[in-house]
Amino acid sequence: MNSKKHKKGFTLLEIIAVISLLIVISSMAIPAYTGIVDTQKKRADVATALQLCEIAKTYYIETKDNDATKLKAYITEQFGGDYPKSKYNNTEFSVTFGTGNKPSVSIADGSTTLFLVTDGNANKDLVK
Repeated sequence: MNSKKHKKGFTLLEIIAVISLLIVISSMAIPAYTGIVDTQKKRADVATALQLCEIAKTYYIETKDNDATKLKAYITEQFGGDYPKSKYNNTEFSVTFGTGNKPSVSIADGSTTLFLVTDGNANKDLVK
């Protein structure tokens, strides 16, 4: 009787093919995931910026003052003693009063400034 034992397992070629496929899939998924995370961080910052605008409006209504230093102290008090920082790049938000004493909020991003809210209106490009 001639019986052959069947060996169970994967060949080296099959293992290499699966690993190659996983590498290709991860090379496409990781940048997409990173982009999604960055977009969500910017959207979270826009939400915080809109909240800061409401606080700035309240401050202006109460004091009729648009001094940035006093406004920063007021915002810090409203946030329980911690001035809010960006989720996107961990820098402090800059809140200023613009045309008609409407608040604008921005964050510094290296050598550029990212405007999240301008004259009370959210940056439409960041909330798509």
